[in-house]
This record gives sequence, structure tokens and C-alpha cells, in this order.
Amino acid sequence: MAMQVTFVVALLLLPLHLLNARTVITSFNRSSFPDDFVFGASSAAYQYEGAAFEGGKGPSIWDTFTHKYPGKILNGSNGDVAEDFYHRYKDDVKLMKFIGLDAFRFSISWPRILPRGKLSGGVNKEGVAFYNNLINELISNGIKPFVTIFHWDVPQALEDEYHSFLSPLIVDDYLDFVELCFKEFGDRVKHWITMNEPYIFINGGYDGGTLAPGRCSAWLNNDCPAGNSATEPYIVGHRMLLCHAAAVKLYREKYQASQKGEIGITLVSHWMEPYSRSKLDILAKQRALDFMYGCTKVQHLKVGKVQVSGIHLPINIQKYPGKILNGSNGDVAEDFYHRYKDDVKLMKFIGLDAFRFSFSWPRILPRGKLSGGINKEGVAFYNNLINELISNGIKPFVTIFHWDVPQALEDEYHSFLSPLIVDDYLDFVELCFKEFGDRVKHWITMNEPYIFSNGGYDGGTLAPGRCSAWLNNDCPAGNSATEPYIVGHHMLLCHAAAVKLYREKYQATQKGEIGITLVSHWIVPYSSSKLDILATQRALDFMYGWFIHPLIYGDYPASMHKLVKNRLPKFTPEQSKIIKGSFDFLGLNYYTAKYAINIASQNNINVSSSTDPLVNLTSERNGKFLGDPTGVSIFYVYPKGLRDLLEYTKKNYNNPTIYITENGIGDANNSTRIKSIKDFQRVDFYHRHLLAVQEAMKLGVNVKGFFAWSFLDDFEWGFGYTLRFGICYVDFEDGLKRYPKSSALWFKKFLRK
Repeated sequence: MAMQVTFVVALLLLPLHLLNARTVITSFNRSSFPDDFVFGASSAAYQYEGAAFEGGKGPSIWDTFTHKYPGKILNGSNGDVAEDFYHRYKDDVKLMKFIGLDAFRFSISWPRILPRGKLSGGVNKEGVAFYNNLINELISNGIKPFVTIFHWDVPQALEDEYHSFLSPLIVDDYLDFVELCFKEFGDRVKHWITMNEPYIFINGGYDGGTLAPGRCSAWLNNDCPAGNSATEPYIVGHRMLLCHAAAVKLYREKYQASQKGEIGITLVSHWMEPYSRSKLDILAKQRALDFMYGCTKVQHLKVGKVQVSGIHLPINIQKYPGKILNGSNGDVAEDFYHRYKDDVKLMKFIGLDAFRFSFSWPRILPRGKLSGGINKEGVAFYNNLINELISNGIKPFVTIFHWDVPQALEDEYHSFLSPLIVDDYLDFVELCFKEFGDRVKHWITMNEPYIFSNGGYDGGTLAPGRCSAWLNNDCPAGNSATEPYIVGHHMLLCHAAAVKLYREKYQATQKGEIGITLVSHWIVPYSSSKLDILATQRALDFMYGWFIHPLIYGDYPASMHKLVKNRLPKFTPEQSKIIKGSFDFLGLNYYTAKYAINIASQNNINVSSSTDPLVNLTSERNGKFLGDPTGVSIFYVYPKGLRDLLEYTKKNYNNPTIYITENGIGDANNSTRIKSIKDFQRVDFYHRHLLAVQEAMKLGVNVKGFFAWSFLDDFEWGFGYTLRFGICYVDFEDGLKRYPKSSALWFKKFLRK
């Protein structure tokens, strides 16, 4: 195969201060290092070779992992072809020579040499020939081979037989493979690396389950078939060290004297800096280096106030930037506060009937309480927004609480962990009814209490970021086994109190309606087994039934009582009476569906509201996902789930009046404006989901409206600005300019009367 190299020559215009430093720049080159210093490039067999099923190669755990769990690879790809180095190595070596490399580091694929993992299973001569040819090609071009013997691609046969590095049996089989390499290639290879980055292999493969073989504890909910994140990483690391030591001992005693090579191991680490000069942080730095573990969550503990119109900071937005994917925050967001008039014009252009938005509690009551004073500028902003919407023929649907608790209440009594929250919430609610109720006819007391309780008090991934210490999720405090239930309980009491107040004091004169917005996935049994069918119901009970069941029946689902027991708060008879029937309509948010797999036994040690249902939720079954992937790694497109969820609600919860208050699809924020605006998958998403709503209505479900999430690309909680959900594009790099996407124009056509 002929190799053609194209060169592009560009003229670089440097600032004067860099031109003055030209001599410094040009003097830094190879001669700046010792004569025997080696410059090379690295690779790995699975990442480079391809030819996964050619030349007699057996399957590795990476072949299995990428085909069985494609969702764990960002774009669902695999190394079946990779860069096709197996067929193109000669041209690639010429390119290395052209660059001037001294050395090339590559790994030998264990299952390419020993397809069944063991000498007794036979040596693959084609595999041996490939590496002999590669080594010879490198040497003939003046490039030294640096060979990694093991770079994570365990033969699947050994994984199937005894779980590979979890068993002491691995040492002998690894040693046989190593000795075969020394015998076949040691006359020319003078630099051996026993294995690559054991830390990454054990942490990714046996703790988080994100790398092959994909094992982890069930409580991680990371779609792992088996595993124990508390023990297996240490067992595997221990075996890897024993394998390494055995290989070095063998080489030194039997081959080094005659082959005159060197042998070592490749490790990986970040460098750590103490966050402060305190003794505790200095000790923490050393622990992080010892474990190479805590390095991914360095915080900048910065607390402040957003100085716009008297607003005080809501809970923990700036304290833990590491919990937001790109470290961003909502300080500016889309700047809707200053641009709402233009945005309302854009809504009118599209033809929207209504716009759902939330009031910021700390914008209206900066200190959380009436006694702390009302912020008149905040009230004026919402009055202006409501008037602007109505004057453009757009109905305001107002969510009173969408997770932004005033920090003052969090500091005073931990907000929703205390029953004191009910009175302060009720004061805020009544102020809203008084100020805006003459024009707002659709009130939503709160948004998605499940997500607020679960993310904020179980996993600690959302504000206020509380969780149990055993989760190691950088939470300052919390109890994942009790606090989510306490918070959810108080949220239901707040909701019921707000509805009671509205019905008794304001509804007759203001003639509005009041409800609550809940969220749920649709859940599908993983198999037809009775256990998986029961697990499906438990999953629905713990996500959806947790809140809708009390609203209809006055109490939590029976499965929650059975599994949570005395950790589940109790309603008094009076509270149950007030909660039952406390809505005029139900807001329902739907994004995706999941398969439910039964978990056989209850975890009584590391307990949380996420582990209580005894369900493993997954999006994949038999190597196939239940829908098309989206920019959100855990969301797959499943419109049928919306219809089924609506029908389930009709059958089990008295066919309430329903508004779909959120439905949408996220794109990864990694493309140009021009490409992002052409959001054809979003068009298809909404088309199919609206058809699902229509089907549900034909079945008798009482659906009254549909709200897309979202009108604009926005700050997406834990994802920051890494995802785009809007039907209108916001250019965060160019003055926050708005551009209607294809989906907005599709809605404009769809909504035309």
C-alpha cells in the first residue's frame, strides 16, 4: 500500500513579545535532553490493532464488554477495526520514522497469542508472526520496540473459567503467556513492561464498572452484572502485583543475562495539591496519592451572593463546582432576567399557547421568610414577565418551587429536613397568590419532588448535596437511608398546605387551578419472570407512587412500607385527609424508560432510598437498547413509555387531569451553532411523543396540555452547559444570542391554526 503524506504550510503571525522570545523557543529541542534520552509514542493492542476476529485471535474481555454494554462507551463504538494497525503497521512505522521517533510502545494482545488464554489451549502462530513482523519492521527503521505484555485485554476464556484476576489461578496462566513472549521476541525486545496502569484497570473494571470486565456493586446502579466495589479492586490489584513480580523474577533468573533487556511496569497518577495549608488537607493530599482516588473532586469552596435585584444565593450553587460537569453555574444562565421581552416575542413567533416558568423563592424573599423582608424588585420582575406573556396571548403556568431553597433557611434549620419549612413555604406561597393570582390561573406547587429528594439527599449530586459517608460522594453530611424520605414527606405536607390555602382563600375569586408536577420513567420488566414483573412495580412505586399514591389514597404505597419500614415517615390521620385529593391537575414529566431487574436480597449495610426498591434499572437487554441514544447517556428515546405511563395513571390513580409539563431530549454541547440548530432528532422525538399522547387520549386518558423542555438551551443542573435541551439555541460564546432550531420551526408549523 503506497503512503501519501500531505503537508500544509501556514504562516504564523506572532505578537511582538513572542517574537522577542524566539531564541528561547527555538533553543528547546532534542539537544536540550541527554543523548540517551528516548522520545517515543505509545499505543495498546485493543485500541490500535482492530482485526478483532481475524488471524486466529480469540475474544478478549474488551471484545465482550463493548458488544454487550455499548452504552458504557460514549458513542457505542468498539475496537473491532480501531485504526486497523494490524493491516497497516508498515505504513505507520514509516510515519514514525518520518517524525523521527526513537521508540514505539505497543502491547501484545494476550488472546491474539493464546486465543484460549492458556498454553494448553494452543499458540496462535499467526499472532506470533504478526508481532515478529512488527518488531522487525520497527528495528529495520531504527525504532526501538517497548513492549507492554498486558494492557487490559484479558482472554475472555479465562474470565469465563475463573474470573481472571479475581482468582489466584491467573498468576500461572499470566506467567505462561509472559514466558512465551520472552521466548518468541526477547532476542530483539530490550524493554519489557509487565502491565499498563493497574490502578485504572482495577478502578474502572471492578469499582465503577465503566471499563471491562464491567463489575461493580449493585448499589452503584451502573448496569453491572455482578461485583463488589468494596473488595474486588483490592483483590485484583493484589493479583496484578503478584503477576508482575512473578514475571520479573522469571525474566531475571532465566532470560535477562542472555537477552540483555530490562523489565518494568507502567503506573499512572495525578499529582495532588492540598486545597489549603491546614494539616487535614495536607494529610488528605497524601491519602489521595496513596489511593490515587480522591483526585477527581477538587473543590473551590467559594460562597457568595448573586447581586442582582436583591436576590440572595439559593442552596449550594457555587460551593461544589466539581459536582457540575463543566464546573459552571447559573449566575448568568441564559440571562432571561434581562432578555425576557425578546424571549416572549420568540414564543409568540413559534405560536406557543403557554409558558411554564418558576418563581425564585430567594428573589422574592431573599432571607426565605416574610420577616426578612420582601424584595420589591423581584416581585416587579415577575409582574412584568406575567404581563408580557398575557399581552402576547401566552398563558403563564407558574411553578412556585423548583428546587432553589433560600440558603438562609438551609443555614437556619436545614430547610426541608425540618417541619419548620411548612410555615415558611406557606408564607411564600401566599405572597405569590396575593401578588400574581389575579392573572395566574395555573399554579404548580413544586417540581419533581422525587428528583429533589433523591439527588439532593440520597446521591448528593444536586443541591444541597447531602448523602451518607459510605457513598464517598463528597457530601458534607447526610443520611441516604432516611433523609430522602423525610424531605419527600415535608414536600408533600408543603404541597397539601398550599392547595388547602388556595382552595379556602383564593380559588373562588381568582378562579385558577392548582396542582403538582411529578416525574417518572416508564418501567418495563427485563424478563417475563414473576420476580422481574414485581420489581417493575416496585420501581414505579418508589419513583412515581412515592408521591402520587398519597395524593390519591392518602398514604405511601404498600411496597414502600414493607421495604423501608420505620424509616418511612407516617402521616397523621389529619395530614392524610389534607393530602388526599390535593390537586386540580397533575403535571407529569417524562423523558425515558428503563428495564427492571429484580435484586434477590436486601442490602442491610449500605442502605439508601435508591437501594431500597431492590431493583436494578438498565436501558439495555440482550445487547440492545430499548430506544435510540440521546446526548444524555442514561436517556433513550421510548415514546411508547409515555403512552403506557399515562394509561397506567388512568387505571391506577382515578384518571386525573394531566398536563405533560416536561418532555424533551438533550444534545451534547459539542458542535457548532449551524449543526446544533439542525436538530432533526429532536423533531422526530417530539413528533413521536405527541403521537403517544394522542394515543393515550384515545384510550380515555384526560390529557389537557403538553410542554416541551425546554424553550431555550439552559443550565442543566448536574450537567451544567454540557447539554442542550432547548428548541431555541443559545450561543453562550457570542452574547447569548438566540436562534430558533429546526424543532422550533417544526413546532411553529405544527401549531399553526
